[in-house]
This record gives sequence, C-alpha cells and structure tokens, in this order.
Amino acid sequence: MEMKSLVRALQHRNFRLFFGGQTISMIGTWMQRVAVAWLV
Repeated sequence: MEMKSLVRALQHRNFRLFFGGQTISMIGTWMQRVAVAWLV
C-alpha cells in the first residue's frame, strides 16, 4: 500500500476505529497463543 493512500485512509474516523480494533485484536491473539504454548 502506498504511503499517500494510507494517510488518506487514516483521515476517515471509521477506518481509524477499524485499524485500532484490528491492532488490539491481533495483540490479544498473539498473547493468547503465547500463553497457551507456555501452558502446554
């Protein structure tokens, strides 16, 4: 993705909410995988 299109996309509130939510979700998924691997 080009930098210009990313900057333009981040100007929209809905995309910022989506992007933030996806980031938090990915961090949570990663933490869960690490925790399960550690417990097993």
